[in-house]
Amino acid sequence: MTFIADRIFDLGLAVLTDEADTLHLCTNSPEDYEQAADYSMGFKLAPRISSPEAGESFTGRQVTIGPVTEGQITRSGEAMFWALVDSASGRLLAAGPLATPKKMSDGNFFELPEFIVGIPSY
Repeated sequence: MTFIADRIFDLGLAVLTDEADTLHLCTNSPEDYEQAADYSMGFKLAPRISSPEAGESFTGRQVTIGPVTEGQITRSGEAMFWALVDSASGRLLAAGPLATPKKMSDGNFFELPEFIVGIPSY
């Protein structure tokens, strides 16, 4: 089995900590920055993202996102996915399903409990 040092995983996750400037809640799972913007139902600027650390419920490394308060809703409907983007460079950095879909109502705010983004090691 190949050994990969935690530092390698941490450097990858540090991109989220250092460069992600917007969290979007999306209708579909985006595959690039343009889709994250198109599918977005709301966003939170400057989301709280922890430094990389040991995985809590898996073997690997992780960052914790949130919790999110006062996220701005821009469209009504149901959000099923989240996306972290670097809007300055137009890059989608990470995306995944929400633990629970969120009903969104245009003009209101959303809250989201903290969640984990991780890289498992085998």
